Amino acid sequence: MHNGHPIYESDEILAYASRAAGPGAPSLVPAAAAAQAEMAWWIDYCSLSSSDPTGRAADRLGACIPGLTLPLFAAMIRFVPLRRIAVGLLFHFDRKRPAFFFMAKLLGLRRAMRLPAVAALIDASRRPMRGHLARVEAALGNSAGPWLLGAEFTLADISLACALLRLDETGWLPRFAAAGGLPATLTYYDRVRARPSWQAAIEDMRHPIVDRGVATLRSTALFAP
Repeated sequence: MHNGHPIYESDEILAYASRAAGPGAPSLVPAAAAAQAEMAWWIDYCSLSSSDPTGRAADRLGACIPGLTLPLFAAMIRFVPLRRIAVGLLFHFDRKRPAFFFMAKLLGLRRAMRLPAVAALIDASRRPMRGHLARVEAALGNSAGPWLLGAEFTLADISLACALLRLDETGWLPRFAAAGGLPATLTYYDRVRARPSWQAAIEDMRHPIVDRGVATLRSTALFAP
């Protein structure tokens, strides 16, 4: 929400934020048309749709993120009052999401992860994510600069960094790295996290419930690398 104007999809949020930054702000959009097209491809590849979050998981990295985030949601929901979940059951446009939160609240992390539908969605997201990360690893290895498109940090890097953050928080990133090795991806992720903008936008704005959920996941052997 910005000045009373809501923006819903992640790719639209990126474009809007870049425009709203105003004159004098560093440009996050390359000047060359070919680079703009490549940036748009990466944004689409790493984003997810609110209407169909897990659609085309085989083709889009972002579509794998919701399923792989279920463990973190289940870990965090224990710290959310039931009345908040009830509001979602009444008003959320996709009732499956608050319904999952409700079940996870009642069952707890371990039992919620054993639900057949949950286990199936995680597996359907985990398998293609291996291929997506291999694609990212190859792209970073072939990049002429420290960022996806070379020397210039763009909206494509923000899209990918958001996905890597979610994988890191849930414990999947070290798990995938331990299985296949992702040296370029891990180096890139460290480079992104060293940016002052990451500190301001991520570290300084972390929600305590997210931190408690991450700590819960890291204290269980369910999702250890």
